[in-house]
Amino acid sequence: LMAATGQDPIRKDVLEMLLRIFDREGIRVVPTIQLATPLPRLEKESLATNSQESGIRWIGRDGQDWLEQHGTAGGLAPYYNPLNPRVQTEVGALIAELVQRYGQHPALAGIGIQVAGNGYGVLPDLAWGMDDTTVTKFSRDTGIPLIGAGPQRFEQRAEKLLGETSSQWIEWRAQQLSGLYAGLANSLTSE
Repeated sequence: LMAATGQDPIRKDVLEMLLRIFDREGIRVVPTIQLATPLPRLEKESLATNSQESGIRWIGRDGQDWLEQHGTAGGLAPYYNPLNPRVQTEVGALIAELVQRYGQHPALAGIGIQVAGNGYGVLPDLAWGMDDTTVTKFSRDTGIPLIGAGPQRFEQRAEKLLGETSSQWIEWRAQQLSGLYAGLANSLTSE
């Protein structure tokens, strides 16, 4: 919306407008997105699933959701766990939609992702990602068995992942996030 108060009677596609102006003037631009706001399909899915199991949202060592503990800062927050394949797919779909919608503009020189600490484009500290899906994927990928059942499973996982297997946990998390960005870059260059 053009007005901060939301009183814009006719919604405008500001990026389309800017790209048309830049096309006309021969200016190239790389618009950026900040992965820090809710995505409709993930919101719908997270409402229909248990966050502790699905891994769409960040789950900590106490089994609590990051948003429940910390809230948002002006609506911006690390809403989702980018280690989760479903989240990665949705971020990829977001980029693909931007390319499909605006890719015909000569002014569009690429799409940037703002990697900021208040979004889900970066990883929070190592104690986050204790949900069933993320830990199962880590265990499967690394061959490191992780114990834990019942309500205490999150704390049990955290003790092992932040203790004796912390170097593998750090490396695996970095590989997952790097893989997300490499996949996005490949999809952009193939378009």
